[in-house]
Amino acid sequence: GGNKLILNDVSAYPISYSANIEGSRQLQDQILSVLKYSSRSEDGRYPDYFGGTYIDGEGRVVMLVTDESKARRAMSSVNGNSDIIYLPCEHSYQTLLDVRSVLENYFKEKRDGLFDILAGFGIFTKENVVKVILTDCSTQKINEFRSKVIDSDCIEFVIGEKIKE
Repeated sequence: GGNKLILNDVSAYPISYSANIEGSRQLQDQILSVLKYSSRSEDGRYPDYFGGTYIDGEGRVVMLVTDESKARRAMSSVNGNSDIIYLPCEHSYQTLLDVRSVLENYFKEKRDGLFDILAGFGIFTKENVVKVILTDCSTQKINEFRSKVIDSDCIEFVIGEKIKE
């Protein structure tokens, strides 16, 4: 997700954080592989209790969950699972991926008035939303977006500028 950017510059964080980061990344990898194999379907979808995972400012692994008891059961086989911090969230990560996929497909096909005001979109794992950045966030434009593209309560509209080529 969008949070990985901060991980590249560990020098900005206390020593404990950078010492911790390697173990946290390994724990994250384990979580993701357990999720991959625990999901019953063959299509690689994430289970609906999983809302995403990120490494916080202290280098700890945070797992966003829509159902903590399901998540804890699923993670029981993970080494170091006692180090996982579970935080409640509203949307499953799969929902966020599905919404992003709808956006990608719509704007691949259409170069309409909405495309003209689209500055970008992406999954923000920590906030558990898909942010859609528009140059015009008027109620009219947001309603048009909701009716033409997708109306989902996991979308957060943000005003922004297009990046000049």
